[in-house]
Amino acid sequence: MNRILIIIAYIIIALLEIPALMKETNKRELILYSLLFSSSLAFSILLGLEIKLIDPAKIIENIVKLII
Repeated sequence: MNRILIIIAYIIIALLEIPALMKETNKRELILYSLLFSSSLAFSILLGLEIKLIDPAKIIENIVKLII
């Protein structure tokens, strides 16, 4: 049931946001939005399935430590 509600919510958001982005004709912004939107949808579905995910804060922390 959670998965269905998540998918419906994302469809509604996509129907509201994507047409406005397409009118602006900024393809880079549309591509970036689509990538982030798709990845957040995937993570939301995985969380809805109660699959334990890694903490992205740890990954970002390790990357920052490598840079500094």
